[in-house]
Amino acid sequence: MIYDLLYNGLLLSTVCLGFDLLDKYKNDKIKTKNDIKIYFALKGIKVLNAYNNVSRKLTEIITNCKHNECEDETLEDVYKIVVLTDDGVFKCLLCYENDEDFYIENNEDLEKCLENDNAKFIYISKKGNNEVFLEIKQDELKDDETILQLKEKLENIKRKKLFLNVQLIVNEKEYDLNDIVSKYCVTGNNILSIDFLKHILEDDLELELENQEYKINIIDKNIVMFDIDKINSITITEEGYKIIS
Repeated sequence: MIYDLLYNGLLLSTVCLGFDLLDKYKNDKIKTKNDIKIYFALKGIKVLNAYNNVSRKLTEIITNCKHNECEDETLEDVYKIVVLTDDGVFKCLLCYENDEDFYIENNEDLEKCLENDNAKFIYISKKGNNEVFLEIKQDELKDDETILQLKEKLENIKRKKLFLNVQLIVNEKEYDLNDIVSKYCVTGNNILSIDFLKHILEDDLELELENQEYKINIIDKNIVMFDIDKINSITITEEGYKIIS
């Protein structure tokens, strides 16, 4: 397939060169055989560079696709743990090998994050493109038994469609957070607190919340409009959501 794409690209380039050459001849920009030689020499270099660039990029795409296919086959029971602490964000992987065995990447570092109630929030999501984050408690990662019990809970994470629009306004700038926040709309989660907001801005938008004076405008699925600020958060319930002050 890659060679068919390259061949078609070169064929199209050749046709375009013909029209370009004819146009330059009509406009007296090419008059002699030497002009034609120089024209094709310069164009040949550009075509060769384009061929090499396209070939390299297509090869990288195919290689990445094959790698992802292989990776996806082994990620059936792999979850990403995200821990928000006073010192920043820690991430690692939780891998269930079966119903009675698992391992945690960088487990010692995770244990340090959980010491002395340092963790403000702990989120866990199936590793992959369609992430849905469940908020869990420190106790659920304290020993082998509770981590194994967590597996069944993780297999049944369901995202709720609660909001049509979530827009942050800070320093007179607007940021659309709807797609990001939707990943956390899971029963039991507490979202849009100031610590939560700092996390998603840094993790998803690479922005730092410097000014704590902000407003979040929200439109829910029932076209109810309201706004919250730094003293508020939202808890996702079985019935929908609840604004916390």
